[in-house]
Amino acid sequence: EAECSAIFADETEEARQAMFFRIWTLKESFLKCIGLGLALPMNTFSVVPEEGRITLRQSYDDGRYVFLEPDAGVGYACACCIREH
Repeated sequence: EAECSAIFADETEEARQAMFFRIWTLKESFLKCIGLGLALPMNTFSVVPEEGRITLRQSYDDGRYVFLEPDAGVGYACACCIREH
């Protein structure tokens, strides 16, 4: 629900598509970080970019995760997820 709200908060179709791919890329980086890939269904956790931060809601573990979004250029999204120790 929070992810859909973030996507549809944008006014233009182009901005909504960019937010969708940003969220998808963040979610994919989390799945790769925990080593499960798509074995963990994407609807069991949420990743929402909010004013200056990224909020992860998940019940897989009690870890703390940090997301980085390097600039991949116009039309591309890139995200890295790192578990803090």
